[in-house]
Amino acid sequence: MHVFGLDSEIAGFKRHVEQRERLLSELAACAKRLADKSVAIAKDVGTLHAIFAGWKLAESGTASPSNDASFVDLLSKSSKHSPLSASHVTDVATFPCSPNSRWMLVLQRRLSANVKYMLHQTTDMKQLLVEREQALTGTASPPKDPSPPSSTGSASSPSTLSFSAAASFSSAASSASQLASRFMSAVEPPAVALEEQQRRMRHASELMTRALMAEEMQRFRSETSKGLEDFTNHFACAEAQMTKRQRTIAVNMASPPPASTSEVSAAAVPKSRASYGKGERKRTFHSSHARKFALEVVARDEASGAPTAAVCLFCRHFGREERAGKKRKATANFKYFRNSFRTDLYVQHHQSQHPRQWARYSNCTDEAKRSFFPADATRPAADKQALVKTQDIAEAAAAARASPAESRCWFVLPKRVVDVVTPGRAAGTGAEGEQTWQPSAFRACDLVALAVTTRSGAGGQEDVHERPASSQTGPSGASGATEKYYRVALFGRMELDVAVDSLAVG
Repeated sequence: MHVFGLDSEIAGFKRHVEQRERLLSELAACAKRLADKSVAIAKDVGTLHAIFAGWKLAESGTASPSNDASFVDLLSKSSKHSPLSASHVTDVATFPCSPNSRWMLVLQRRLSANVKYMLHQTTDMKQLLVEREQALTGTASPPKDPSPPSSTGSASSPSTLSFSAAASFSSAASSASQLASRFMSAVEPPAVALEEQQRRMRHASELMTRALMAEEMQRFRSETSKGLEDFTNHFACAEAQMTKRQRTIAVNMASPPPASTSEVSAAAVPKSRASYGKGERKRTFHSSHARKFALEVVARDEASGAPTAAVCLFCRHFGREERAGKKRKATANFKYFRNSFRTDLYVQHHQSQHPRQWARYSNCTDEAKRSFFPADATRPAADKQALVKTQDIAEAAAAARASPAESRCWFVLPKRVVDVVTPGRAAGTGAEGEQTWQPSAFRACDLVALAVTTRSGAGGQEDVHERPASSQTGPSGASGATEKYYRVALFGRMELDVAVDSLAVG
């Protein structure tokens, strides 16, 4: 059973070797074609560099240094490898090609060599199997019987018989009897023992042959696997280098010129609804969600005016709540909802980051929600005429000033500076009937008088006290005198930018 299994394995191995020989022959032919093409392309690249080198020499002798210096530099970059002429190239291995054609050398030197090695190994193994089959066939065939000896060889010819044979017959007979007795006394081996000895010899020879064959099969498999691994590694390296260089060339050719500052700013603006493709689903922002889910729109599309970003008012005014059992402190970043406005995301954020505030806010009425946050940002947007009224501005300022959390979100601007840079832009009336600056983009902007008292001592420290604008006394600039300031409530980066832009128009 074991011998039959080994014979089947050898037969299958022979078919496998024949299949490998056929495929490796095709692969060797393909590698040879690639090597021939790589040699031709390498020669063409060398000729191209030689032409650029000659062009550089010609331009260096005739060009003007002041006008054509940049052009000569470009030619220098093109001919920096300085390869030999194509007529001097005899072997691509000694050809100093450019980096873009090194992968061709890999195909010629590495791939072809590996394929040829594997093909030779397979051919030798096939020849070994054929010789083994021939040897087994010759051993199994029965040997031809030798021609029987001639009968005349055993008997004496008549010419050799002497007339004295009859006289010596008695002596010959005695000698024959002695020889016969000697042969009879010897032990002749039986025919069965001879056949068993021959069978044992054939069995031992077959075992040694099979052991050597199994060892050779194992060696062939390991050598072929190693050669194929080297071949695939070199081929993958060549393909990767070629793909990398093609990608680099494509990126360099398709790269746009350096963008201006305005283009960079426009790229930073969130995409509008029209800019989204079919695969990018976008949900629009509903104005009713601002009060319902405590949100405020902070960015809009420049073209359509549609909201593109909204901020959580709980994060802005109260911060994120500390959760029990959490070792890490809650982040101070605000939560922004951009482009995709989904109600489930609103609720999920509020329940996880502001559970107590969200529970209070959800139970409030619409009127209570209007005054839930300082400087209410959730009340419906009014027209510009309503925003510039002194009463609305005063209410917004009082609400913002009453909140301790917003005490650090106020900025003071000298009125004398505002009057200079924004002439004729007064839109309100102050407490004394004078025209005041009331930009509609601010939540709160009121006119106050600040008293500055300079204390003597190191550092010249100053104490600033706030008092109503109507109580201004003394000349401006004197110690203890007051000066009018616009106190502006700025709660976001966008409002700060608006304030700076408003003062920069002059």
